[in-house]
Amino acid sequence: MATAITFDTRQFISTLRSAGVEEKQAEAFSNAFANAQNESELATKSDIRNLETKTDAFRAEIKAEIGANEQ
Repeated sequence: MATAITFDTRQFISTLRSAGVEEKQAEAFSNAFANAQNESELATKSDIRNLETKTDAFRAEIKAEIGANEQ
């Protein structure tokens, strides 16, 4: 499950403009960053906990199988 991150394009452009970046370039950087952000998928804390739970369960199954095969 991906999570949305708020991105303030106006603030981003303003920050770049304050640093001396031309307006057209600042807008292009802002658009490129926003597009890249929209294409990425980030795991939430819940996603990670879910994966940890599944990993722990799988690990327990493997240990049980190994134990059964050793007897």
